Amino acid sequence: MAADYLPGDVAAVALPGAVDLAASASMIQWVADPGLVMARLCAAVAPGGWLAISSFAPGHFPELRGLGSRAAAPSYLSGAQLAALLPPGWRVRGAGEWRIVLHFPSALEVLRHLRATGVNGCAGQIRSPGALRDFLARYEAGHGGARGVPLTYVASWLVARKG
Repeated sequence: MAADYLPGDVAAVALPGAVDLAASASMIQWVADPGLVMARLCAAVAPGGWLAISSFAPGHFPELRGLGSRAAAPSYLSGAQLAALLPPGWRVRGAGEWRIVLHFPSALEVLRHLRATGVNGCAGQIRSPGALRDFLARYEAGHGGARGVPLTYVASWLVARKG
């Protein structure tokens, strides 16, 4: 079995033809035209081959959005929306969403988690010590509880077979 990693813009990078599996994680939400990318990936898969995609879905990071965060990917799609992008001749073997709620001891730990994972959930929103204090206080007042403060991930996925 061989696997290739292809760095570059997925909308433009040269894709091999007739692969047995095209897999992508946490990518499609970042492209402006997910239909174009899906068509390219599907065209690269051989008959009988597989497509496996995971992404983030509508409803991702509701705690941050509720506090005014405008940082978001351009194309959050549900599993059904991913499946709807498949061209004719594909069979959906599974599609859906996962809702995963993490709990942290404080809002500051949420921000540390976001920074450590490379997520931009608050990008550009906190620009001063006062803004940081305000954000932390509002997060904890609005979401704090016995388990700490939550951060909700909503992920989507699709597995499909060609032919």
